[in-house]
Amino acid sequence: MLNIKLEKATKEDAEKLASISKKAFNSDIHVGAPGPGGPPGYDSPSFQLRCMKYMDYYTILLETRIVGGIFVTSQGKTHRILERIFVDPHHHKKGIGSRAMAMLLEKYPKIQSWSLGTPEWNVRTRKFYEKLGFNQIGWEMDPNVTLWRGIWYEKVIDPAHPYILHKIGNLKEGMKDVVVEGTILSISEPRKVKSRTTGKPLTVANA
Repeated sequence: MLNIKLEKATKEDAEKLASISKKAFNSDIHVGAPGPGGPPGYDSPSFQLRCMKYMDYYTILLETRIVGGIFVTSQGKTHRILERIFVDPHHHKKGIGSRAMAMLLEKYPKIQSWSLGTPEWNVRTRKFYEKLGFNQIGWEMDPNVTLWRGIWYEKVIDPAHPYILHKIGNLKEGMKDVVVEGTILSISEPRKVKSRTTGKPLTVANA
């Protein structure tokens, strides 16, 4: 069995991670990508550093050597978003990504739901996520990209306690711990109010 580990990424890892990320995403040209390239910052060491600052960023180690990276963001107490995972193309098809994902989920035992997005054209990632138990829950269109759609996937850890993704139109009065995602078309000038529950000052706006 391969000796795979996940360790917190450090600033010393930034250049190595950017190099591996560049090779990994450029290899997508073999699985449907319209051309070489990748998501924003995929080949930038400074981008890796920013992700380490604001997200949970881990290196994927094979023995003691970095062969990939993975980072996630929080969307509430019981929901995490897998922002990105990549493995050096020289180590593809060895089970490293699957093992890294299993170890990632083990690090968050209280998380009930995971979600992620991937391009519609990427037959490799779609097969990979579906094999791990992720199910398609929707589509996403990037207004700046007209060549492809994004696919949203979700994995519910405990079906008895699902983290449900609703359309905004299905929200009802009385729902709690709701995280809303959407596109803001217009927004008012912000104003100061006090929280009705804590009394603390807040800044709000109508959007």
